Amino acid sequence: MGLSASLRQRARTIRVVRHGERVEGRSGHAEIRGEWFPARVVLGAAREADDRGHKKIIQAAQLVGRVDDLLSSDAIEVEGGARWRVTSQPEVLQPRSATPVVTAALERTIEAPRPVSLS
Repeated sequence: MGLSASLRQRARTIRVVRHGERVEGRSGHAEIRGEWFPARVVLGAAREADDRGHKKIIQAAQLVGRVDDLLSSDAIEVEGGARWRVTSQPEVLQPRSATPVVTAALERTIEAPRPVSLS
């Protein structure tokens, strides 16, 4: 079985671009969603992080996908709704194919449930 046969999920890039004029020193931004491409997201280790006293879970993963335009500043949406941040420079695995297969590290924050106050 080849690499392409193992790409059974679908994902698309989400790129944030400047949009519109600056208002009160702030630029407007818009999200541009790319086309769906064959992909595989392999889950890695998860770790806890403390954000001002609130615990969050940071889930790591690895993306393998047939996409020709992936930047380290992009986000990835996996079909079904999961949204990931690209956290490494994408690396090309199969450079000679029409659409290269790339791999990149991903990360997403999962909100930990807040404790219930019984007062």
